[in-house]
Amino acid sequence: MRVILSSAIVHMRQAVARSMFRYCLFLNPLCNAILLGFMYSNQTEQTFTLYAVLGTSLSSFWTIICFSSAADISREKYLGTLPVLFVSPSSFKKIMFGKLLGNSLWGLVAFILNSFFVSLLFGRVLAIRHIFLLILFVLLAILTFVSIGMLMCSAFTLSRSAQLLMNTIEFPFLLLTGMAFPLDILWSPLRYISYLFSPTWIMKGFRLAVYGGTITEMAKVLLILSVLTAINFFLAALAFRKIETKSRVDATLEVY
Repeated sequence: MRVILSSAIVHMRQAVARSMFRYCLFLNPLCNAILLGFMYSNQTEQTFTLYAVLGTSLSSFWTIICFSSAADISREKYLGTLPVLFVSPSSFKKIMFGKLLGNSLWGLVAFILNSFFVSLLFGRVLAIRHIFLLILFVLLAILTFVSIGMLMCSAFTLSRSAQLLMNTIEFPFLLLTGMAFPLDILWSPLRYISYLFSPTWIMKGFRLAVYGGTITEMAKVLLILSVLTAINFFLAALAFRKIETKSRVDATLEVY
C-alpha cells in the first residue's frame, strides 16, 4: 500500500507540472462542457445535468486515463526509465496502479470543478434525486477507470505505437459509452458492444441518480459494474504476467 500511495503522490506532482496534462485536466473538459451545455440548453434540468454536467465530467476521467496510461509508458520508455521501474524491488503493477490512481484523483478534481463551472455558467440547478447514489458511482468510476488504465498500460508496454493508439480510441470510446448522448441513438449492434464497457454502466448509474429508479435497477447496475471492473483487473493481471515473461526474453523495453 505504501508503494501505491507514494507512486500516486509523486505522479500527481509530476503530472500537474506538465502543460499538456493541465490542458487535459482543466481546459479540455471545460470546452466540452460549454459545447454540450449549449447543445442541451433547451432540455430539461435532468437531461442537462446528466449529459452537460455529469457526462462531460466523466469524459474528463476518460481523457486523463486514456492519455496518461499511454503517454506515461511512452515517456518512461523515451527517458530510458521503463526497465528500471520494471526490475525495481516494488512490483511494476503496483507502481503503475499508483500512477493511475493519482491521475484518477486529479480527474475527480476536474469532475467537481467542471460541475460547478457549468452550473454557474448556464445558471442551471443540478437535478439530482439520489445524491448518495451519485457519490457512490463517482467513487466506483475512479476504481473502474483505474482498471481500464491498468489494462491499457499492459497493452501499451510493448507497443511502439502507444501515442497513436491513445489518439485513436479516445473519441470512439466516448461515443460508445453514452457520455455525450443517449445510447438509443446508436446502431443496435453497437449498443450491445457498449454494454461490455464499464463506463457505460457508470452513465446508467448517473441516470438512476438523476431520474431515480427502483432498488432492483440500482442493484443490477452496481452488480454489472462491479463484475466488469473485476474482469478488467483480472485481464490486466494476466497481461502483466505475460508481458513480464516476454520482456525478459526479448529485452525490448528500451526500444522507443
